[in-house]
Amino acid sequence: PMDRLAAAAVTNSESAVLIDIAPEAELTEPVVFRLTGEPPVTDGQVSPEVVWGTIVLRVGRHARATVVFEHAGTAQYATSVSVLVADGAQLDLVNIQLWDDDAVHAGQISSRLGRDARLRSFQASLGGDLVRLSETVEYDGPGGEAELTGLYFASGGRDRTRGQHLEPRLFLDHNQPEPRSQD
Repeated sequence: PMDRLAAAAVTNSESAVLIDIAPEAELTEPVVFRLTGEPPVTDGQVSPEVVWGTIVLRVGRHARATVVFEHAGTAQYATSVSVLVADGAQLDLVNIQLWDDDAVHAGQISSRLGRDARLRSFQASLGGDLVRLSETVEYDGPGGEAELTGLYFASGGRDRTRGQHLEPRLFLDHNQPEPRSQD
């Protein structure tokens, strides 16, 4: 991970969630994962405990899928998401932040594309007090294609004097011949 909080998420997570799309699979419906935060309560008081998350999404060779991560509720959430798109596979990845006004979400989405693989990634941050997500793409073979888009709406947030903070970061490493990218 290039982000300190993503590295901490990998270190502090008790385990990783593995999502595997089989080789040659063609999923016609989106696979939706709803991640809902609820503040931990200790002795009747809300605890400021950080939730550490590690997710690995593997899309098999020549598979096609749409995967949606939807975040809602409240939490202090640090995450590392690793996306592996095998040779010839196509993935539409949707990451939506619909957090409550007091939520904090920081982390990294790291994608690695195989030969002639295609990734279309869409980020939408519509809630949360602070949302900072870094998205990186690197290529494992020639001919990979990445298209990264996003939509971000900030409001006054919980503390109207400070406002809501949404910070998307992108990095594409064109380390192979003939990569195509759009951001």
